[in-house]
Amino acid sequence: MKKFLFLSLHAFVFALVAPQQAAADDYFLKPTVHQAEFTQSDVETYWPEFPELRQSSATHVTVQTTAEEQALTISMKIDSKECTLRDCPMRIFREGVRIGQRMACRDVQTFRVSRDGEYVKMCGMTYAVADLTDVHPRNANKTMPYWEQMATELVLNHNGSAMRVLPHEGKILYLEPRKGLSPAIKSGQVLFEGKPWTSGGTFSGTAYTFRKGCPPAPYRVEAFYEGSVETLTLRGAAPVRENKGCNVVGYTRESDNAALQFHTTFD
Repeated sequence: MKKFLFLSLHAFVFALVAPQQAAADDYFLKPTVHQAEFTQSDVETYWPEFPELRQSSATHVTVQTTAEEQALTISMKIDSKECTLRDCPMRIFREGVRIGQRMACRDVQTFRVSRDGEYVKMCGMTYAVADLTDVHPRNANKTMPYWEQMATELVLNHNGSAMRVLPHEGKILYLEPRKGLSPAIKSGQVLFEGKPWTSGGTFSGTAYTFRKGCPPAPYRVEAFYEGSVETLTLRGAAPVRENKGCNVVGYTRESDNAALQFHTTFD
């Protein structure tokens, strides 16, 4: 079973209610921890693309505070496939609307939230909530006209390889693999597959890494549109194989496979 820890399969709830006045040395509050069973509602609210959480042995921790009449919730999942020794995926919600996600300190016992809801302290480090929000949009914005024109099929550049991007089929395939790639990668090889999506819109699914003589190694990714030109980028913790073998021994967000970029131009 997969194991996740949130900031919802056993749920920890941190409830913080800010009083009217706060002394300077009491600016950050220590949350109260409550544990409860994970519910379907938790998955649908915080991590809807991970329905398997409902059947897993995971725990879910939420950190909640009310400041200036706005509810701030932090949801963290601890998953052996996505976490590092120190960090795990975290999502931030304001008034129930997701405003961001990032990797964050997994030691939730160190979490503190400022009385005004503007700052979060994790593992001794203080972060402005504004800096924890998504810097990468899930939908294209100013480049949407381009994506709409290429709604059926796009050919994009992925590290020098020409890729067929097929939103209506929910797939990204190698069209012309660049020289030097693994012999396992041929024209027509599936790099990503998921449910069909609207070109320029939100989507997620399964990407693969390749090694000669080994079956493709799958991992979950989400799409973002990054930078001033809104480059399509698939992000997720990528598999780490054993040395000179096929077995997957872990996952990392530090490898090149953890951020797959698809450019509209070819050098």
